Amino acid sequence: MRNKLKYHFLTAVCLTGLGALPCTAAAQAVFHDTNGIIDARACIGNACDTLPSFSQEPLTLRWSNTGIIFDDSSTSSFPDNDFAIMINDSGGAAGTDEYFSIMDITAGLTPFTVSAGARQDALFIDEDGRIGLGTDTPTSALHIVDDFPGIVFDAPDTGFGAQEWSFFAGPTGVGLSNLTRDAGFITIPTFLFDEDMRTYSFVIDEESRVGFGLQNPEESVHVRGNSGESTSFMLENIGVGGAGDGRWEFVMRKADGEFAINDADTPGGDFIFTGPSDQVNGSTAISIFNPTRGARWDMETRGSDGDFAIDDRRTTGAADFIFRSSITNDPDGAGLFINGKVVTTGSCSMGCDAVFDADYDLPSIEEHAAEMFEKKHLPTVGPTESGQIDITQKMLTMLNELEKAHIYIAELNEEKKALAARLEALEAKVGQ
Repeated sequence: MRNKLKYHFLTAVCLTGLGALPCTAAAQAVFHDTNGIIDARACIGNACDTLPSFSQEPLTLRWSNTGIIFDDSSTSSFPDNDFAIMINDSGGAAGTDEYFSIMDITAGLTPFTVSAGARQDALFIDEDGRIGLGTDTPTSALHIVDDFPGIVFDAPDTGFGAQEWSFFAGPTGVGLSNLTRDAGFITIPTFLFDEDMRTYSFVIDEESRVGFGLQNPEESVHVRGNSGESTSFMLENIGVGGAGDGRWEFVMRKADGEFAINDADTPGGDFIFTGPSDQVNGSTAISIFNPTRGARWDMETRGSDGDFAIDDRRTTGAADFIFRSSITNDPDGAGLFINGKVVTTGSCSMGCDAVFDADYDLPSIEEHAAEMFEKKHLPTVGPTESGQIDITQKMLTMLNELEKAHIYIAELNEEKKALAARLEALEAKVGQ
């Protein structure tokens, strides 16, 4: 297919009698201002025998440079592009190409070529305009039949970098490969759709909602699992190293319908979410599970009374923490109910137990009483106003006041005993 225009143009000019170039034929028949009809078969070319044996076709071209030139002699103000049908490289030298081509002579381009030996039905267009590649019975607008059918998108470098992608069908399914990145390996897919994937495995609807396993997704992302199986998806880090590697799965479990977030490398569910339909009493819950310790804590809005509870599932009986709303009309009223101890930490700014130190500036009972009645609250505790209250701080300051009160009680008790002794002594003198 090299330099075809140069050779075939000369050949075709001679064959068709165009131009003033001399031809090797012994004689030329010229039809001038006369319509010519040949009611027989014709062989044109210097390789035709004197008495050639004709085939059934009416026209045979025999030459070492075979082709037909379509030379439009119109003026430049009219369409005048020249075309040619080219057969094989000129001269038939070893290493040259064999083909059937259509050339745009004016532009010097060859837009269409069929190589010799092209497979049966390499290109087929049926009566409905459907195109078959490798088949004469196309069933779609484009139908490709091949051992490893595919389409390659090859964008040369025009200043933005070359890109080559392959969309293919292979023994395991249909895929899309980045041939530029993966050094031309079609078998390393960027996207792969397995041959056994179920119906509606991946759907994007008119609202751009994405569905996995269903035709009509109802949310931005809607996942439906196989019948009888848990529905899940997984997040995985690999190659990060250390604590950065790991796998977490989000799963709706087939056994109980609960939704769980699990560390995929450990058994059990780390975080479990249950709705009213999952519970006998219609509760909605979030559970945190530690499979190593076998510990599970439930945080639920109970269907039985509407209370919010936090419960250690390893123990039986009442929930460990119950948060009750006033809307339940419970006789105990709204509040926090704790089945167990409450342990807290805090700083005792006034110095808890410091009142027992010798250098503590303990006010007298009269001084403390005067300050208390003047401020209308215990001096150390401070005023109790509406709004948020620091329970820990209140408790610690009340402890300080309680310790002062016990010191005052002890002092008054000593005074009481002294007065009792004096009274006893006076009664003894009176009785003498």
